[in-house]
This record gives sequence, C-alpha cells and structure tokens, in this order.
Amino acid sequence: MKGELYYTMALTKVKGVGPEGARTLIAACGGAQAAFESSQKELASLPGLGPVTAGNIKRFDDFASIEKELEFISNHQIKALTFADKEYPARLKDLSNAPAVIFFKGSVDLNFKRIIGIVGTRRVSEYGKGLVRELVEDLKAYDVLTVSGMAYGVDILCHRKSLENNIPTIGVLAHGLDMIYPSAHTATARNMVKMGGLMTEHLSATAMRKEYFPRRNRLVAGLVDALVVVESPARGGSLITAEIAHSYNRDVLAFPGKTTDDKSAGCNALIKKQKAQLIESASDLAWCMGWPSPDQQSNQNSKLEQLHGVEKRIYIYLRDKTDQKSNLDTMCGELEIAQTELSLLLLNMEFNGFVRSLPGNSYKAD
Repeated sequence: MKGELYYTMALTKVKGVGPEGARTLIAACGGAQAAFESSQKELASLPGLGPVTAGNIKRFDDFASIEKELEFISNHQIKALTFADKEYPARLKDLSNAPAVIFFKGSVDLNFKRIIGIVGTRRVSEYGKGLVRELVEDLKAYDVLTVSGMAYGVDILCHRKSLENNIPTIGVLAHGLDMIYPSAHTATARNMVKMGGLMTEHLSATAMRKEYFPRRNRLVAGLVDALVVVESPARGGSLITAEIAHSYNRDVLAFPGKTTDDKSAGCNALIKKQKAQLIESASDLAWCMGWPSPDQQSNQNSKLEQLHGVEKRIYIYLRDKTDQKSNLDTMCGELEIAQTELSLLLLNMEFNGFVRSLPGNSYKAD
C-alpha cells in the first residue's frame, strides 16, 4: 500500500530536490504524496524550488525502484524512518539538511541519552590507537552510544573497541545497506547490528561517489552530543566532520599531539582556533559535558530506589537530561504536570536532597 514513506522515498530520488527541498515540499504541501499531486505551477512557486525542479517532480516515473526498495528493507529487517516517525533521531530533526528518510538496521535507540562521535585519521599511529582504546574503555562508565563512519583507522577502532567493551555503536555509511565499504569491515558490521547498528540516507544499489562521504560526515556530526577527534592531519574527513559539528553547535573535543607530528596537525589546529576543547581522557569529556562521575551516578541510582510515583518520574527526567538541568516551564510541558503541582513536588524533593534548584528557575538531579 502506498503511503507517506513511499512518496518521501520517491522525493529523495528526484533530481534537484535534496534534503532541504524535501523538507520544504513536505511542510508546504502537507505531505510527500501531496507534493506529487500538486501542480507544476504550485510547486514552482515554493521557496527555493523553481520551475526546473518542479518539472522534475512532475516527470518522475521511477516508482518501480521505490517498490523494489520497500521489498528490500522488508526482507532485511531495515527500518525506514521519516521526520514523522518517533524513532527518527531527534538530534537530526533540527538540522535544515537532515535526510528526509534514513535507513537503519540495528537494535539500539537512535535517541540514546548520550551519543559521542569518535573520528580521526585512516592512518592512525600507535599513539592514536592507544587514545581510542583508553577513551572507549573509560566511556563505558558513562553509559554512552558511540558513532563513527566505518572507515579505516580511528573509525573502525572506535567501533571494534566499543563492541569489546559492550558499548553500543552505530556506523554511518556513505552508501546503501546492501553492501559494506570497506568490505574488510563486514564481520564488524554484522556484530554492530547486534549491539548498535548501521545507518544511511542512501537507498540500496546506490553507486559509490566521493561526494557522499562529506554528506555521511554531516550525519555523524548531527547525530551526536559531542564529537571527539583523536588524531588528524591538517586535511581530511575528520576535520570536515569537526567543522560541521562546530557549525551545528555540537561540542567538539580533540586530543593534542606533538607540534612536529603531521598526524596531530589537524587536532592542534582545532584547539588553537578554539573550535575544539583540549581533552586528555574520558573524564575530561565527561566534565565538559556536565555528566555526573561514576560515583555520582551510583549515588543517583541509590536515590532513585527511594522514590516512587510522580517523584520518581521527575527524578529520572532530570537525571537523563543531556545538560543535566531543566527549566520549570519546560518540565511542565514535557512531564505534563501543572506548574503549581510540579513546584510543590520539586520543593519537597529539594528539601529531601533529591534535586537542586539553580538560577533561572531550573533544576537538576542531585
């Protein structure tokens, strides 16, 4: 049966539409199907679209490939997610160039509470390998999901070390889910599906193109709360990812290296230009992100056992906030609790040492 997913996938194949155009069309027309049913004149009048792309939409007739793709994703247990789906990554939704559809094969929540990207050079040194190993091992205590791009070097080390430490990890691909590139990473990819997953914006049988790799990098940057650059030369994909993450207002962090080491030139430049914070360990990352230490986390778990009902729900909400605090008005809306009732509950919880009030009528779990 044809529906919004069918027509949204079709939009992604129309020449000239792109992610931003698809979002404009869906919002302006009231849906992807409505976009195809609109007249060429109506489409051409939409901001940023124009008569050429409008004509491409009206002339599009490759719906057979969409039916074939729907069969492919059904046969391979792949999720196809649009903006309207609750499982679509919330971190991507605010980005103007987010994909209209993403394809995901895996077992992890794409809205995991803490997501960290780890990227770097393909020709990683022993120094870089050690940094990746120690960073990932120490991140286990902070309950994170890692993301990288499945490339040689730092990327695949991130994925493999995450699996070794039972940390869920997602590989973002620059091609469809009918293949793995590089093919040498196929076995790792299979294991990632069991504990993490593989994600792409491309339909199966998409031809490999070099311009797809920077597009892949924007998804790595958009999916995460923070991006860590482990080792990078003065130019390369990891620096592109870092620049994109910086433009998305994501926290960017980098490990420094010797001033004479070409493989650390990119990291040193990011730090020098104040586009990345210098870190030396996972605890530095946790401090930058405002995460509670493992001891604090254990204390919070102990406190959680003492709470019940609405107070327990409030405490979990505050504990799981990415920035570890929330404004009262925001809490009322998201928890669906009246302000008067919520204020009294928070006052009681603060008196008993469960939450702490902060300036700006905000609160955090204690």
